Amino acid sequence: MSRKHPPHDSPPNRRRLLTADDLARVLATTRGAIYARHARGGIPGGVRLGRTLRFDPEVIDKWITANTASAGDRK
Repeated sequence: MSRKHPPHDSPPNRRRLLTADDLARVLATTRGAIYARHARGGIPGGVRLGRTLRFDPEVIDKWITANTASAGDRK
């Protein structure tokens, strides 16, 4: 009995995880700064896949929104 494997394309309900380079572009910083801040626990949603680091875009969006909103509350 052979099993059919799905095509190599991602299923439509799967989100694409952000690379450190992707997130660096979003935050206008460097990849090194992303790795350093993640190592200090400063960026949520990070997932290690072997030697690579990926970020959940939904978690990052919520984190940016929460930090933007709280930054506006300061006087």
